Amino acid sequence: MDAGTAKRLLEKHLSYEDVKRLTVKLVRHASPQTHLLEAEPQVLALISDVVKPELEQVGLKPSIDEMGNLILHLKGRERSGRLMLVGYAMCAAPSTMQNPYSGEIVDGAPYKLDGECVWGRGACEQKGSLAAMKKSGASSLSLGRNSKAEP
Repeated sequence: MDAGTAKRLLEKHLSYEDVKRLTVKLVRHASPQTHLLEAEPQVLALISDVVKPELEQVGLKPSIDEMGNLILHLKGRERSGRLMLVGYAMCAAPSTMQNPYSGEIVDGAPYKLDGECVWGRGACEQKGSLAAMKKSGASSLSLGRNSKAEP
């Protein structure tokens, strides 16, 4: 499947509301960068307690390695062409941000953005991307097209 076809399929089957719901859920779970870096318990908890169960809920079989990385393989029907999605769970410390883990839905206009935005640490950094990756993987699996979960 070429990239254009994959994009059209995802746009047709990917739910904006589902991605928004998961982005809010991820933002509400603090995962700040601290001196512990990837060993930070809050970062590891986001991966093991939020992201992994979300994937398992739709029949995917992720694993977590010894460094705390979540790994998920989706096996295609053909061996040619590969796609690797990489994300991260750590975000900036709250600093002076008001309500950094609220996940509140706000109007984007004050930020020169059209539509609504999710407020909170990591929403535009990595948590929105993680939500979209999770939902696109689930959509491709449910479509039964080029993907199936690999053990």
